[in-house]
Amino acid sequence: RDRRRDPRRPEEARARARDTAAKAKAEADARTAAESAKAEAALNARLATAESRIAENRAKAMTSVSAVAEDAAAAIAERLTGAKPAPAAVKSAVAGALRG
Repeated sequence: RDRRRDPRRPEEARARARDTAAKAKAEADARTAAESAKAEAALNARLATAESRIAENRAKAMTSVSAVAEDAAAAIAERLTGAKPAPAAVKSAVAGALRG
């Protein structure tokens, strides 16, 4: 048997090894991208839920602020003028002040 090495064989082996490594990397990159997309979607869903709760709580807080502000404004106006202001006028004035 001739034990001389075929000079093409190492090159072919290196080429196959490069191809195998490239395929493995591509598969790993695809898995990573899919996992990242899944995690990002889950985080976006949690963020949307949190933002909704924040908006709901803000709306509730503003309702409470309005009620307290109306009571305070009515009491101040009555104390300053000696006359009780109309509730609609107080509500309108407070709403205008809160809008800026």
